[in-house]
Amino acid sequence: MKAKPKPSGRHRALSTEQGVEALQVTLGEAVEVCEELLALSMRLKRLRPGGEAYLDQLPRVSVCATVLNAKTDSIEREIDDIIDTLPD
Repeated sequence: MKAKPKPSGRHRALSTEQGVEALQVTLGEAVEVCEELLALSMRLKRLRPGGEAYLDQLPRVSVCATVLNAKTDSIEREIDDIIDTLPD
């Protein structure tokens, strides 16, 4: 697999800045999902485990977990992209 060529000079600074901005957006989105998971967790604690209302919440938990997994994958890629733009 070929290594990506590193950008140079001003392009590197712009790429790094754009990468940091993208990372901040994705981190914010991940925090929102975490907050939703926290709210769901608190709701589940108030419900009878295994009850209908409890079970009704589980698909939302699953969706949040899937989205959070995708966000963490994106965060890892964005961090790698930022590191790739840094000078050696």
